[in-house]
Amino acid sequence: MKKFLCIALLFAPACAIPGDAAWSDSHATGYGAIVSTTLSGSVSVPDIDFGDVDEIGDFDVSLAEGKSTSTFYGGRLGYAPFELIYSSFNHASDHPDDFTADLTVDGLGTFNETVEYTTSLDFDLEKLMLGLDLFNSPTFRIGLLFGVDLMTFNEFGMSVNEDIVVNDGTGDVTIIAAGDGYSIATNEQLPIPMIGIRLDALLPFSGLRAGIEASGFTLKLDQEADSIDVTYLDIDANLNYAFNDWTEAMIGYRSISLELDGSIADGTGSNTNITSDIDYSGPYFGVGFVF
Repeated sequence: MKKFLCIALLFAPACAIPGDAAWSDSHATGYGAIVSTTLSGSVSVPDIDFGDVDEIGDFDVSLAEGKSTSTFYGGRLGYAPFELIYSSFNHASDHPDDFTADLTVDGLGTFNETVEYTTSLDFDLEKLMLGLDLFNSPTFRIGLLFGVDLMTFNEFGMSVNEDIVVNDGTGDVTIIAAGDGYSIATNEQLPIPMIGIRLDALLPFSGLRAGIEASGFTLKLDQEADSIDVTYLDIDANLNYAFNDWTEAMIGYRSISLELDGSIADGTGSNTNITSDIDYSGPYFGVGFVF
């Protein structure tokens, strides 16, 4: 009985007033967009090795600010005050940098060298959320969100840009060859539970509607080979202009902050201990369809 009362209290605040807004009554919205993104951050990775090098000290992998363009699509399906939300997009970028370190090679010694490398980051974000509107009217709504964001690292690793050649006293020896790489996380998935809030409003006499969605979570994720603290925040703000009852143009801005601290599978059967701080943000432009 107590469980039933708790569930009833959860849904008691929900109020849906009939109307013809994109979130009223039985509704569906689909959209596709192009995202112009900027990504920056850093990753602290211990004990990296390349080629014949047995030891490289701890250092920060810098994700020097870089821009890219990718696709972004999603949709909403619901019957007020309930709504199912799905969105997906991919980001891929390369970040060139260099570091200077003491490179230890078994049998040869230790050499202080500068290594030029490129960090490649390719990931997918797939968000599935269930929305419950606390208030839903033809002009305004506010709702809660519950769901999961599946982050997939398709490729997260480093590759050396040029040969590192040293003299061992008898001649030149290549200790790191161009193309030698190190996997931080490849084909690795992090399912992140999310809670959030959604606001939408029609702007009078303009044909415009505005919306903002904020969701995130902080947790310790223990699954198979991963044991990592995750802090994730996703903010999406958008402005939509209705051409007619069925189609609309949309512009928006999405900002994602991801912090990782712990151990993650690197895709090669081993684990990488990392501390990372990644910020991903940018505007998007697209077309939506309202049903």
